[in-house]
Amino acid sequence: MKKQKKFNEFVQHMIDCQSLGNTNKAKALQQLQDLYEEISKLLTKTSYIYTKKTYKSLLEQVEVLIGRYKRKSYRLMESSIQESVNYQTEWNKDFFKSIGKTIVIPTTILAGVKFSPVAQTVGYNELVDNTVYKIRQSINNSMKVAYLTKENLNSVTERFNKRITSVEKEVESNIKNVETNTISTVDYLVYKANDIKSVYCSILDVGTCLECGILNGKVYTPDTAPLLPQHFNCRCFLVPQDIVEEMPESYGNWFDSLDEEDKLAAVGPSRYRLYQAGVPVTKFTDNQNKTIPVKDITKNNI
Repeated sequence: MKKQKKFNEFVQHMIDCQSLGNTNKAKALQQLQDLYEEISKLLTKTSYIYTKKTYKSLLEQVEVLIGRYKRKSYRLMESSIQESVNYQTEWNKDFFKSIGKTIVIPTTILAGVKFSPVAQTVGYNELVDNTVYKIRQSINNSMKVAYLTKENLNSVTERFNKRITSVEKEVESNIKNVETNTISTVDYLVYKANDIKSVYCSILDVGTCLECGILNGKVYTPDTAPLLPQHFNCRCFLVPQDIVEEMPESYGNWFDSLDEEDKLAAVGPSRYRLYQAGVPVTKFTDNQNKTIPVKDITKNNI
């Protein structure tokens, strides 16, 4: 019963971290809004771009504003990582102390987090770089059209501002991924430093990918544990084996218990038809836990 209580406490903490992993979201969105306002203010000073000289001058001024935004975004990313590392290391100390275990926090944990990928091979700074690239391409293309067609720059500004929604969503996602992914990486590094075995836990619902779901309940040593997240918006986490009283339900058993509508939503129509034909859902990934293309499942008659 005590193990189950601690397990529930741990899981609730990780779920809270994932749902509240946006403490710096307001700052990030304000930075973005400031950039849009600065660019709009710059463009509205000039009604039309009649000469190449004016065009180049505006491009240079826009680039200065974008560069300033990029530096601010890097600093916010740094502070988000630092805050999340401090928060999760302290939480780990308190949690393991509550189960009678004293742990060592690696002195290099901050560097370990910074040099780990957010998802697959994408680094923290690349999230900012990708967003900045989209902003730059958007405004540069709009200004180029305005220069070639002599379009009023007020129209360019209006179009540019309409695009803020999609960029806002990307910025929100970046901040959330940075904070939740940092927490997952801290746990990974703590378990590795203290030789803590862990159990892979997936949040099982129709939105869970096959590769995450199949690993649910798998036990790992510190050397074999995967570095989470496996992908963007991954909700999986590693639970210390010491507090696991009952192993999590296997993905296969969980999937089999769903109603037919949810099964279809979970794996899509092609794999659902294979499942109906007798192919277990556990056969939709290979030995390296990679999703097998539908055509290969059919061809190999698994």
